[in-house]
Amino acid sequence: MVAGGTGIAPFLALLDEVEQGWQNGQTARRVHLVHGARYPWNLYAGSRLDQLAAYPGFTHTQVASDDPTYPGRRGLVGDVASSVTMRGPYSALVCGSPSMVLHTASASASGQRPPRSIAFEEFGITSEPPAGAAPAAMAHSIGGQL
Repeated sequence: MVAGGTGIAPFLALLDEVEQGWQNGQTARRVHLVHGARYPWNLYAGSRLDQLAAYPGFTHTQVASDDPTYPGRRGLVGDVASSVTMRGPYSALVCGSPSMVLHTASASASGQRPPRSIAFEEFGITSEPPAGAAPAAMAHSIGGQL
């Protein structure tokens, strides 16, 4: 799993399910999660990741790209993720901004041991509705119609 910024949120939900499988002995799945952000204070899930590290099937790496004083891994999350050695065949899940997803998929596919598949979810900010979207309903305030 490779998460850029708040892209870690859906992975935390998936990891809750995987954790239940570990607890119940229903899975021996191995997961390595790489979470990257520009600054270390945006690596907000560290304590949860440390809790999950109690399971032998879970490891994680946190990465900061824009803070030269950060004592951990530094650089682009996709570059760090592509340098992680996974045992056996593996699949990659990527969630983040469109540019982060593109970079990570490219770095992973061209790495020493590329994943057998890459699934991704990208998110971005736009002021335009998607093509074909229905117009938004009129908003109402407590004081009446806007």
